[in-house]
Amino acid sequence: MNSIIERQVVQTNPLIEARKCMNLSELRLFILGLQDVKPHIKDDTIHDLEFHDTIITPSELKELFADNDGGVANLKRHIKRAFDGKIELSDGCGGFVLYHIYQKMHYYPEKGLLIKFDDEMKPYILDILGKAYTTYSIKTVFPLSSEYAWRLLESLLEKQGFLKQGYKKVYCDLTVEEVRFRLNVPEGLYSGRMDNFKNRVLDLPIRDINKKTEYKVWYDVIKTGRKITGFRFWLAQKEETKQIPAPVVSEQKNDELDAEQQAYLSHLQDRGVNPTKTVIKYLKTIPLDELREEERAVIGSKDTATNLAGLIISAFKNRYAKTAKETKKQAEAAEEAKRQERREAYDAFYGTETAKISKKEASALSALNELFVFEQESNENDALTDFEADLIKAKGEKAGALVIRHMEKLGLTVDDVINGKRN
Repeated sequence: MNSIIERQVVQTNPLIEARKCMNLSELRLFILGLQDVKPHIKDDTIHDLEFHDTIITPSELKELFADNDGGVANLKRHIKRAFDGKIELSDGCGGFVLYHIYQKMHYYPEKGLLIKFDDEMKPYILDILGKAYTTYSIKTVFPLSSEYAWRLLESLLEKQGFLKQGYKKVYCDLTVEEVRFRLNVPEGLYSGRMDNFKNRVLDLPIRDINKKTEYKVWYDVIKTGRKITGFRFWLAQKEETKQIPAPVVSEQKNDELDAEQQAYLSHLQDRGVNPTKTVIKYLKTIPLDELREEERAVIGSKDTATNLAGLIISAFKNRYAKTAKETKKQAEAAEEAKRQERREAYDAFYGTETAKISKKEASALSALNELFVFEQESNENDALTDFEADLIKAKGEKAGALVIRHMEKLGLTVDDVINGKRN
């Protein structure tokens, strides 16, 4: 089963460039929340319409807070700080706007931490069709040991598309003020002490990036006169990582599934769901948005049972049974409609006489009706039957849709039938 840190996350570039008022643990928590969001990037792909509940499992939480004193014992303190976090964006007019990040956080000792993003975050991590955005895997930033390194690398990853196009290196020019803003350097810290600023805010974090990631980062200073007013940051991929193939999504890849279904199967495996034949069947026969709806209902329920995978499979089973029942009902209704259409052709001829006959005659008439239906289904490519010919002679174009269709399929007109033609 793939580790959660292998997953891709997406943010709009304005969110990448925003001031994220978070420490390292809060940044990790934020990015783990993003891994379960499917943003609207392309028109022809399935995507989330609303934010849903995301579960970060106890094992993932343990990994998240492994470097903090007290570990999971201080989880409540970490979660409360994360929930109070905010982002600050420039409004483009010299002002700024603050956004709350999360709508709710609910910690279950057995299942883990449930989080849901605030709807104000939709334009930055969900509804991003047609906007500039940055995609990277969680493992790219997760090993970093400082928030400065994390934020700096995110900013440079905006340019990674040029590396994929064959450029050996890319750069990003930022003023000192922009660096302080993006890296969330506290107001007044290292002001007037550029050597300390470069050492603490740039040099140490860059060494962290160069040691723990597939990228190499360095910078040149930009001066106005003798004063340092900005920096040109360079990004290149390390030579030893350039030829490494992309990681396989899952060893359990199933050729029966398309890419979208396979991606969701990988997600389910992270929930503890084994890729059995039954699970594959559910993915192939039930729309993914319906399966996600069932999964969210399970996660959002009050049940704190530890068997999350079992609950998800049970929900899928119920949805499959419901879908199968509805499909059968629709097929039966379609068949009955087809038969009714044929009966109406019969009734078009005999309808005026039906009210005048006895029950015995009505029973015989009903049997004849069924025989007519059978004949219509069995002999559609043969010559017109005597029954059809009589019906056309008596009713003309009003003989019934199926009879007229049969007549026209044989290349006949009403006059042809009246004149004795049958094929």
